[in-house]
Amino acid sequence: MSGSWPGDAAYHAEGRWRADGERSTLRRRVGAQHRTLSTYVNALRRHDLWLDEAAEPEPAPGWAAERPDAARFPVFLVLRCVKGGGVRQ
Repeated sequence: MSGSWPGDAAYHAEGRWRADGERSTLRRRVGAQHRTLSTYVNALRRHDLWLDEAAEPEPAPGWAAERPDAARFPVFLVLRCVKGGGVRQ
């Protein structure tokens, strides 16, 4: 996958990485930071933010057509949270 994921990394390998793919101009320049979904959710909970809604919108068809390998995986994660939204049990 050209630049959408570090080729030698596993999902659970969190951390900073830089793309080397030809199409990844921004990630090649500034890098990217990978975190697991559980890391994001746990960080929200630590700050008393409760997940209200989640979405994983698909990338634009033109982007996906040019990057079929990358488009097979979620590209975006959108979360809506509420502060103090519940009681822990």
